[in-house]
Amino acid sequence: MKIIYCLYLLLLPYVFIGCTTVSNNQTYGYPDRLIKTINVGSGPVYTMTSKDGNYIYVSNNFSKSVSVIKQSDTAVVKTIPVGNNPNGLAISPDGKYMYVANYGDDNVYAIRTSDNTVVDTFYTNDIPHSVVILPNNKYMYVTNMESDNVSVIKISDGSLLKTIPVGDSPREIITLPSGEYVYVSNLGSNTISVIKTSDNTVSSTIQIRSGPHGLSYFSNGNVLYVTGECSNDVSVINISDNTLLFTIPVGKDPKCAVSLPDNKYLYVTNRNGNSISVIDLSSNAVVKTLYTPKGPHGITCSPDGKYIYVTNYYDNSVSIFGY
Repeated sequence: MKIIYCLYLLLLPYVFIGCTTVSNNQTYGYPDRLIKTINVGSGPVYTMTSKDGNYIYVSNNFSKSVSVIKQSDTAVVKTIPVGNNPNGLAISPDGKYMYVANYGDDNVYAIRTSDNTVVDTFYTNDIPHSVVILPNNKYMYVTNMESDNVSVIKISDGSLLKTIPVGDSPREIITLPSGEYVYVSNLGSNTISVIKTSDNTVSSTIQIRSGPHGLSYFSNGNVLYVTGECSNDVSVINISDNTLLFTIPVGKDPKCAVSLPDNKYLYVTNRNGNSISVIDLSSNAVVKTLYTPKGPHGITCSPDGKYIYVTNYYDNSVSIFGY
């Protein structure tokens, strides 16, 4: 695995959310007001909602836990013990399971969402970072930071079907709605690996700028947005031919990105900038900057697009933005 060139990334493979109520008088067509900040575990990294949006899950990297926030109460209602250094989260297409990659244990836990209990363990390669479930709900793809590959796991029996070599220090992974392709950000080699799921081979490698990390798919434009940690921008990829179209400047150390369900706005967390860049996808320009407590990292939105949830890594909290 190659050395990563950003100084502030040197510890990233090993370290990866009081209440304020504000006015609901909002003048923009997207959530831009800080509603509340909720304390969770230590070192919260990623966050994801349940399918119905009633619960928000948060992986706490140092606490060996996943916090469950009830949306209606905006409060933590359960803390689930998991493995060492929980990181990436993925919800099953049917919403019955939340998966969490424990990179300190080289495995992935399955949490049953009906009672928020760990019910299964899947074994991966070295230091799993992120996980995605194909739309058919049969296969799991997991990025492994240390071994520079992706594990393909059959969910029904936990068997490791294939290990796919990708670039250096792979981070996030995303699937297209069709499930035909999976995209992997390779932080150490400044590339995106495109995996064809029919034969589990890398069909294309896209060169981008420095430090690719977060991934978000924009269905209206058939493009992929990739955050660049070292270049402080977002690369826009045309997935019809896997070419880099252009880049959008954002804040310092952009980590993760999520688009609203209507595909009108993209939110990007800037961890060392303590901010969120809001990008208008019709103009591909930043139209507003939101500010959070220290170290915004993971980000997700409610299914109806009314709320944005952001993990604050250095503040041990989650911030909720709404109208």
